[in-house]
Amino acid sequence: MSVLLVLMMFSSAVLGQLTPGIQPRMAQGGKLSTVTLLEVSRPPATSEVKQPPGSEDGLVFYFCIVRRPTVSGLFTMTELRDFSIASRKYSELTLERMGRRFEPVTIVDDPADFKTKIRPDLASAVPPGANDNDVIMYTVISGARLPAGAEAEVVIDVGWGDESEKFRFLFKIPVKK
Repeated sequence: MSVLLVLMMFSSAVLGQLTPGIQPRMAQGGKLSTVTLLEVSRPPATSEVKQPPGSEDGLVFYFCIVRRPTVSGLFTMTELRDFSIASRKYSELTLERMGRRFEPVTIVDDPADFKTKIRPDLASAVPPGANDNDVIMYTVISGARLPAGAEAEVVIDVGWGDESEKFRFLFKIPVKK
């Protein structure tokens, strides 16, 4: 049996055991940063990342962006405004189904505040070594009803100083609670 086949079988077994709505923590290394997608979830009913009035559904993306030791400069980003479901932009699906778009909300926080005040339940997911020079970014994107379990993709563009790089993450739309 090839190593690739064994890895595919292991990955399928592990992913098949995940609780619906719980996403695996995924990390990607780049030239400037290591970015971890901590969680993809439905917006809570009350918080600073709640759905705007009139939207039917939405997702909250939680990322930890850790600067490489040799990189300097202030955190920079292109605001996360959309994600794709089956290669279609969610904003386009929303416009088609609801006749309007919803503005995303992005919040940038330091890891210490995030772990102690905002989401203590995700504290263990924040990579070791994340400190005040690194950031937690969370974005709520709202719109039309989402198909639970559908394959989706989000791309973020983040960096430090005058440079940025893109990170692409694949995930499944979590079940609405």
